[in-house]
Amino acid sequence: MTRETGVDSVRGSHHRVVNHFFHDFHGEISTIIMCIGAVRDGIGGEISPPQRETLERAIDNCEQMVRLINNYRDRTQMEEGTYPRVPEEVDLSEAMRQLAVATQPFARERNVKLEIRGDGLPKVRFRAALLGRVLENLLLQVIENTPARAGVEVQARIAERKLEVRVRFEGEELDEEQAPSVFDPVRQATLGLRLGRGYTLLFCKEAISYLGGDIRITPWKGRGNELVARVAFEEQGGNETAEATDATR
Repeated sequence: MTRETGVDSVRGSHHRVVNHFFHDFHGEISTIIMCIGAVRDGIGGEISPPQRETLERAIDNCEQMVRLINNYRDRTQMEEGTYPRVPEEVDLSEAMRQLAVATQPFARERNVKLEIRGDGLPKVRFRAALLGRVLENLLLQVIENTPARAGVEVQARIAERKLEVRVRFEGEELDEEQAPSVFDPVRQATLGLRLGRGYTLLFCKEAISYLGGDIRITPWKGRGNELVARVAFEEQGGNETAEATDATR
């Protein structure tokens, strides 16, 4: 066996394990979420506020596991070139509103002030249905690692025919040279960096790259850090023109 065929064999085995893992565990965890939700909603009788809070925390943890499983499967498909490239038309203004709906409850729970701005954005088409999941994953990681009573600002706009999402969050400022390592799980752990789960951030980075974009993180003027993601879109939907649309105007 040559080195190349050996690597291909290991990669193929890895992908099969991931697929089995996804199918075996995804349904089970979803069932657990449903059962916990039923107890929380009173199927077995009235529960106290502390009990409800505990059950909601358990649901949150299970949902994080589901997201991690989905990310792991999708990253594997991207690596092997089998991720479905089905173009997705997105109303960006609506997407930002949905992002707020999905993340504001977690921000309130963490006592983090979250502001999302993205009105007046157009409809555009992306090469694959990934944008919503990537932004939600990314923002949840930021919120989770932002100190209580600190702020997170999200600004979306069209710039140079790309969707630019700028996330500024207060807290401990990362070293400028080490900041890129947050997207590498091994480097993040080795350096003792703390900004979300390394594998989730790696998925976000690779998914954005898959969509024809890029992401970077830099210190933010002594107040915290700034994530900037730029994602290319293939064509404009509707009658609006992307060049004339800017959420900052």
